[in-house]
Amino acid sequence: MITPRSTLQDRFLLPLLTAILWLLLTPMLAQGSPAFTADSTQLQGSPVSAADSMLAQGSPASTLDSAQVVQRADAAQDIPKVTVYGEVRSRTEMDGLNGASTDLFTYLRSRLGARMDLGEGARLAVTVQDSRVLGAEGHPSAAAGGRLALQEGYLELVRSSGATSWGVKAGRQVIALGNERLVGGVNWSNTGRSFDGLRVTVSPSDAGRGWAATVFGAVMEERGRRFGDPAAVDADDHLVFGAHSNWTLGAALLDATIVHDVAGTYRSFSNVDRSTLDARLRVPSVSGVRFELEGAYQFGRQQWQPAGSVSPMRQDIGAWLAGARVGTASPIGRLTSATVGVDVLSGDDNAADDSYGAFNTVYGTNHPFYGLMDVFPDPAARTGDRGLTDMFASAVVRLDDIASLRADIHSFRMNKGDDRNLGWELDLVAPVRVTSGSTVELGYSIFRASDGAALPGLDSGEWGYVQLRVGF
Repeated sequence: MITPRSTLQDRFLLPLLTAILWLLLTPMLAQGSPAFTADSTQLQGSPVSAADSMLAQGSPASTLDSAQVVQRADAAQDIPKVTVYGEVRSRTEMDGLNGASTDLFTYLRSRLGARMDLGEGARLAVTVQDSRVLGAEGHPSAAAGGRLALQEGYLELVRSSGATSWGVKAGRQVIALGNERLVGGVNWSNTGRSFDGLRVTVSPSDAGRGWAATVFGAVMEERGRRFGDPAAVDADDHLVFGAHSNWTLGAALLDATIVHDVAGTYRSFSNVDRSTLDARLRVPSVSGVRFELEGAYQFGRQQWQPAGSVSPMRQDIGAWLAGARVGTASPIGRLTSATVGVDVLSGDDNAADDSYGAFNTVYGTNHPFYGLMDVFPDPAARTGDRGLTDMFASAVVRLDDIASLRADIHSFRMNKGDDRNLGWELDLVAPVRVTSGSTVELGYSIFRASDGAALPGLDSGEWGYVQLRVGF
């Protein structure tokens, strides 16, 4: 069933009011807080003009009259400052996931970008990205073959008003909020993720005040008459709105994220109007120990199409996530850090009724969570909506000044159904710094399935990679 466009104002009311309140309340909640590192919204100062530089070096003023100096200074100021940056990343993977025969292939990602400071708080940024699998071009099954696209292209404006600094980004951009649990750039992917939309950031002009906030809106899928599916006349566009704030509260750090989907579609679900609220509290150091607690709640409604049924079924969403971590606050000899923790994502033992209880990670960067092998790239889908519990331990050991070794071990269980034990995973990663802008990284992972893994179709497997990255 398609929702008429006349009701769109009702569907936008919640995210719009939330965005306004978020920006207004963030500085009020942070009054008196110490310094906090905000998102990068400040622009570099305007470059010194050629005429100013020449005069400062003692060039004879007699060769230029005052009108010529002013004219040349104005012309030099019109030349924008351009910063060029880029990256080439190659990753060869040995894929033996889920019991499959070993496959060897190589990803290549190339990025080239330019940032142009236009003066008076204006900046233009463009990044072009090429993503491909070596040797896969022209093969009909090579869905991940060559792809040249605009990764980022936006205009940024920054202004200060009293004690507050405001920033606006309009266009295609990478958005990563907090720990990227709900919204992230998915940098591990060969293409990453960008959003087409508008982002507003507010932070204190005084660096001694500890807070920052951002809100954004993006178009995920255009479905209108002109650029969408001609068969779906007046279908609602899939939009996403989000907000994030962080505060320093004494010795603790608090951040909160909200994401709201309008008319979303995923798997067999459609017309998804879903809100997700996440809060995370971190204590970086108490008696040599650091703590982190995180909780999220997801609510809204969606439609599910039962097999053989003409009309879709409406479902009310009610799902949650909880996480906790305890670790060392500072290095102990060669032991850089050690952490133990647990993540619990709610599940649903009957996802075909009028309620849905499996937590969806929406636009998060899932690779750092739930095991580096990505056995659970989408926990809800991979467990058949039964939920996931991930108990883990991690340690990083410094081998020398340029190399370290990280080891993670995970134990996975479903939260609903019988035979819930899914298995365990071991991840080993060894990054080596070659130069200031280049690294080599080696990784190896192994997953061993338990009895409960048969239900979601999981099997034991291995995976490894060698990655070379050069950036400038």
